[in-house]
Amino acid sequence: MIDEKLKEFFNKFPHIKENKPLQNTLSKKLNNLIKKEIQHGASQIEAEQKALLNLTDLDTLLSQLKNLEETDYSKYNDFFAKIFDSKLVNELKLKLNQIDEIHLNYRLGDILVLPTNSSNLIVHDFMSRDIENLYSTVEKVGNVLKITQGPRKLVGIFKNKTLLFLPKDFNGFLTIRSQSGDVYINKISNYCMLDITAVSGDLLLAHSTLKRVQADLKSGDIAVSNTSANVFHINAHSGVLTSDNVQAKEEISYHTSSGNIDLENISTKDFFIDTKSGKITVTGLNSQNLDIVTDTGNMLLSKIKGSGNIKSSVGKIKLSLADNPQFNLSIHTKVGNVLVNIPHTMFFKFKINTKKIGPTDLPIDSIIYGSDDYDKIEGYVGREDSNSSIAITSEVGKVSIKNQN
Repeated sequence: MIDEKLKEFFNKFPHIKENKPLQNTLSKKLNNLIKKEIQHGASQIEAEQKALLNLTDLDTLLSQLKNLEETDYSKYNDFFAKIFDSKLVNELKLKLNQIDEIHLNYRLGDILVLPTNSSNLIVHDFMSRDIENLYSTVEKVGNVLKITQGPRKLVGIFKNKTLLFLPKDFNGFLTIRSQSGDVYINKISNYCMLDITAVSGDLLLAHSTLKRVQADLKSGDIAVSNTSANVFHINAHSGVLTSDNVQAKEEISYHTSSGNIDLENISTKDFFIDTKSGKITVTGLNSQNLDIVTDTGNMLLSKIKGSGNIKSSVGKIKLSLADNPQFNLSIHTKVGNVLVNIPHTMFFKFKINTKKIGPTDLPIDSIIYGSDDYDKIEGYVGREDSNSSIAITSEVGKVSIKNQN
């Protein structure tokens, strides 16, 4: 119940609803409070009601953020101190004259990157306990600025967050190395190059305009929304990958070992998915060339526009095409049914190669060429000389092509 109330609370503030770290942090904080209250004799309902009272003060702070100027750091500080149960212990203001590269290297804690109108790069360290040896330190080498977390080992419970306020006119190279903690980047429109490497923790990238995005995560969820770049390369070992309203002039590629992939409204020239296991859901893809490959997992592909290859070793494939003057698709599965929905206004040629399956379904107006090989079906719908085509190979599984209304 508490998570549903928290979701309703954040929905009142759509300007920051993409801020998943805040919502997750609050969820953990409130659920821990509920457990403590129950341990002290409160009922479940009483404990939840007391926990929800904590949202009252946050309502005011979230409202302030709606029209917050990037240079108004005092409100940012108040907000994050309240949310993260910590205080600002260190501030750095760094000039970026002749600086082309900024490198962040942190062992623990979340990193949040936000824009600023200031000409200085500003770093804020928030900590639950003030440990000076963990402050961010700076080293300048030529045109490179290195910001590193202090080396001291921790004893006991400790929480920290680092806020990086990036000047809007910086369009160089920003790299982030994180050992443990979330990386959150919001409203960065610098057209800079972004390179992120994380061992554990989530990556959230929203409302940004960049030149290039390279992200490599070992574990943790990845969410990218309302963001554009020339190129996106995202590699993940495990965790859920979600992406919506993303545009790339050249290429988008997602490579994962395990975990579901859920994408919506994606536009690019070349589009790639390569995953070992996990369900793939794509709604609204516009790409000249596409290549979607999985070893194990179902595919649900809707409103797809483009040409290329779709391949699954084990798993069902359900594909519906958007209206498109021309398409050329090759679909291959070893084990799993294939269902393709094509608008009735589109003409196309088809080739189907099946083995060890039941009957193949085709549109009622299909023209099928005669053949002695009953495993192979070839023909067309609408026009024999159509420039569009679809080829489907299924070793074990039913194949259906239908005209959608």
